[in-house]
Amino acid sequence: MAGAIVGPMSFQLGNSCFEGDAYVAPIEDDMLLGADFLHAKGVVLDLKSARLELGEEQIPLQFGSDLSEHKVARVRAEYRVIVPPNKAKRVSGILDQKLDTFVFEPVHTLEGIAPQTLHDAGATAEIYVINLADRPVIIDPGDLLGAAQEVEVAKVPYDPTEDGLSSAQGSELLNLLVYHADAFAKDEFDLGNFTLIEHGIDTGTSPPIKQRMRRTPVAFAGEEKAHLAKVENAGVIQPSISEWASAPVLVRKRDGGVRWCIDYRASTTGHLNR
Repeated sequence: MAGAIVGPMSFQLGNSCFEGDAYVAPIEDDMLLGADFLHAKGVVLDLKSARLELGEEQIPLQFGSDLSEHKVARVRAEYRVIVPPNKAKRVSGILDQKLDTFVFEPVHTLEGIAPQTLHDAGATAEIYVINLADRPVIIDPGDLLGAAQEVEVAKVPYDPTEDGLSSAQGSELLNLLVYHADAFAKDEFDLGNFTLIEHGIDTGTSPPIKQRMRRTPVAFAGEEKAHLAKVENAGVIQPSISEWASAPVLVRKRDGGVRWCIDYRASTTGHLNR
């Protein structure tokens, strides 16, 4: 098994802190304590009582997984990415399981610098890797980028005094917003749905125009799949077998996100009755 020795590094066991070298290896467990460490520190394992004794301290042991804890997933690169010297590039990461809202934490062995970032629920994460070295950083498919852990995003209580309102006015405003909650979108895909009227397009005698799909740029490949699933699950789009088809184009927004644009020029130029 290939691995590497790193350190010295600090870690905590109960209320005690230790320093020492660690052997980094591609195993499923987050960390293993060796028999040499346990013996040197005088650790006593009481499996019957499910506890670990370290000096005067007794640390409870847990067997199996605790479903009450937030889930953790490993994040690996989906595509090969080369980050030039003194540059930053976006790297598409794939989680080994789907999580609710999660925080990405880069692995220490990652070449380059990647920030800790908050992500929406899903099984993908777009990571920015910064290369401060004078040589390219190569990230291959399957390389470990870091770990993702589910988190609960705390909601900051509304303080009406910040808007110049009294407590009574703040309560009245809050009740008004709650009463009309259906008038506000919960997220970018909470668009609502109106089905009482069907819209028809008169194409006259024009033959169907069916354009070929355009090749997706490599930088958008992972995002395209994730964004397509989001809009389909939200009911914005649905599968179609129509003879009419216009090419979709994924474009980058100013905030770093993506959105679809549809090129209708071939369909609308001289083919539809206005």
